[in-house]
Amino acid sequence: MSEDPVRLTADRNRLTEWVSQFGDAVRGYIFSITQNVTLTEDLTQETFCRIWQTRHKYTEQGTPKAYLFRVADRICMDHFRKNRKEVNLDCENWADIKVSDHTQAPFYRMENQEELVRLRTAMQELSISQQRVLSLRYFSQMSFSEIAEVLEMPLNTVLSHAHRGLALLKKQILND
Repeated sequence: MSEDPVRLTADRNRLTEWVSQFGDAVRGYIFSITQNVTLTEDLTQETFCRIWQTRHKYTEQGTPKAYLFRVADRICMDHFRKNRKEVNLDCENWADIKVSDHTQAPFYRMENQEELVRLRTAMQELSISQQRVLSLRYFSQMSFSEIAEVLEMPLNTVLSHAHRGLALLKKQILND
């Protein structure tokens, strides 16, 4: 059975728009969870492949951004569940997601690198749920209600993870 060419074109255009509009943010979120460039590329590709394969099931509910991040989050969690390990943020790859600013003086860049190392170390101490919430909030610029939709958690749970995670980060960074 062949697909309706008009619907196929509409689906292809929608996916192209989503990749263009949200692809980098999805990749950044996945990287913040995996901390592995190769795995990030694989899981990002798997996310968009899964969206394409299940396009006939997609209905407009909520925002496309929340839908994409929910699929990406599930793919990440499935990957770690299958491999029975959780990957926390590590020092080596954190700089890959930081946009470099070549206009800063070397002293300021060095100071920023030291701050990033402290942040990376502190992030490793957070639970995976806290890391997921904070990554979506600060790397993907999502509102707490969008994060609740993506992670399928109550808003108060998301707020609690964010509050506790930020409190732990503050405590760890100030104690260094």
